[in-house]
Amino acid sequence: MVKKSNREEDYNILCFTIVSGKIFEAYDSNGLADGYCKVGYLNENKTPNKTKWLLKTTVCNKTLEPHWSYSEAYWVPKYVNKIQLELFDHDIIGSDDFIGSVIVDISNLIEGTPEVEQYSLVKKDGKTKSASVLFMIQKCPITDEFKIHCKNATKLELISNEIKKETNKL
Repeated sequence: MVKKSNREEDYNILCFTIVSGKIFEAYDSNGLADGYCKVGYLNENKTPNKTKWLLKTTVCNKTLEPHWSYSEAYWVPKYVNKIQLELFDHDIIGSDDFIGSVIVDISNLIEGTPEVEQYSLVKKDGKTKSASVLFMIQKCPITDEFKIHCKNATKLELISNEIKKETNKL
């Protein structure tokens, strides 16, 4: 098991962009769906198959071809090599319907080179294709420009700022 770290050098900055999707069947009585995505990483070093969720897109109502154009950057531990993307149909009453998911291997990401792909999502049976999502992942350089855009930066930013203050005193 890997200990939790707050040191910058133990993290990558990953930018996730969820562009659009295609849902292959209706999930609502109107023949459409109200789709949204969640993105997280598989925290295999702590609990196998347990996902740490990072982001959730807005809901695109009444469409089988949602367009999110949603981007966010996050600090992600360097030991992470799998990202999970899940698509749901939002329901006002009851729980949301699971549409499909995909696990993306990020172990070979090259800093500064975006990986863009139309991913096929599968139902819980692991075989039946249920949707596709145009998804981009990019490993960003750890610079001040990218740090300020990280949604989960607060704790790391505070520690980093304290280290800088102490260094400047020397």
